[in-house]
Amino acid sequence: MTDLDLPPVLGLSFLDPDQHGIKLAGSVWYFFTGGLVVPTLYWLGFRLMGMAGARRGLAFGTVHYLASGMLLVVSEPRYPKRRRGRGRPMGPLLSRYGALEQAMNLLGHLGYGTLLGLTAARRGTRA
Repeated sequence: MTDLDLPPVLGLSFLDPDQHGIKLAGSVWYFFTGGLVVPTLYWLGFRLMGMAGARRGLAFGTVHYLASGMLLVVSEPRYPKRRRGRGRPMGPLLSRYGALEQAMNLLGHLGYGTLLGLTAARRGTRA
């Protein structure tokens, strides 16, 4: 269905193609940032704004999408393991992948932001 194999691609941001543990490094990075760092930043943003909700979460999801897409520019491996096919570097906003990957990346970030906004609102996040 998709060419994007995220853990190895993320792992190549930290390790050289010849090193072992590329997929593990990418998985650890993904779960650390997606499970701890990013939700904390969302929570802090909701706290600073004084409230949360679906629209604010959607706005944060948009910022998250753009920031993560631009981060791919600076974290791109110098010597990617592959230039084509599964595991190739993503490029800014997944520009080296197809429309399916790009659309799902955007929808995933928007959905993630909306879900966190709704969850924070339900839990009563206030300033």
